[in-house]
Amino acid sequence: MSLHFDHAIILAHDLQQAIVHYQAQGFNAFFGGEHAGGKTHNALIVFADGSYLELLAPTSPALLNDIDPNDHTSFLFLLTQSEGLGGYALLSEGLEADVAAMQARGLGVTLSNPNGRARPDGKQLRWRTAALDDSTMTPFFIQDETPRVLRVPDEASVTSQANGTIGVTGLTIGVPDLEAGINDYYMMTGLRAEPIDITSASFVLQSVVITIKADASINARAQLLDVQLVDASGKKHSLQSYSPR
Repeated sequence: MSLHFDHAIILAHDLQQAIVHYQAQGFNAFFGGEHAGGKTHNALIVFADGSYLELLAPTSPALLNDIDPNDHTSFLFLLTQSEGLGGYALLSEGLEADVAAMQARGLGVTLSNPNGRARPDGKQLRWRTAALDDSTMTPFFIQDETPRVLRVPDEASVTSQANGTIGVTGLTIGVPDLEAGINDYYMMTGLRAEPIDITSASFVLQSVVITIKADASINARAQLLDVQLVDASGKKHSLQSYSPR
C-alpha cells in the first residue's frame, strides 16, 4: 500500500472570491489553471509538507444551472454540493497495484481515464485517478503521469503561508455507520482503526490522523467534515475556522 494524503478540495461558486477570501486569512492562494474539458478551474494553497488545499470552481457561473450529478467526466458534478469542503485525494505511487489490492479486499473501486489541466504558463499536467463505486469522491485516488512538482510546486515562495501553516495533520470523516466506515477504510488502506469511543475511531496514514465519526444525518457513503492544519510551533487549527461565514 503506497497511499498517503495528497489534498483536500474546497468547493466555491466563484474562484476569484475564494482566492481573495483565503488570502485574507493568511493563505498563499494562487491560480492553478483550467481542467481538461474547460468546465472547472482551481487555485492552490500548497504547504511545506507537500500537501495542499484545492479551491475548485466552475469556469462560468452558468454551468451551475445544469449539472448532471452522474457525469464524472469532469469535476463539475462536485459542485452539486454546497460550497465548502468537497472531498479529498490520496496519492498513490502505484495506482493500478493499489486498486487491485483494494479490490482483493472486497472494495468496489474503478480506475478512470487520464485527466489533467493546463497551468497558466501553458504546461500541461496529466494524472490518473480511481474512485470508489457509488462515491462522491471522498476519497479518490490519484497518481501523477507528469512530475508531481509541476502539479504541486515546492518553491518556498509558494509554500510559505503568512498565517504560519506548514501542513495537514488530520482529517475528520463523517460516515452514516461507524462499522461500515471502518470497514471501508480498512479495504482502502489495509490498516486497522483504533477505537476512540462508541461513535468514532482513527488510524494513521503516513503522518496524517484520519478520524472516522458516525453521524446519522449523513446520507452519503462518507463526507469530509474538517481538515486539521498545523503551524511551525505544532499548534493545530481547524480549516473550518477559516471558512467563509
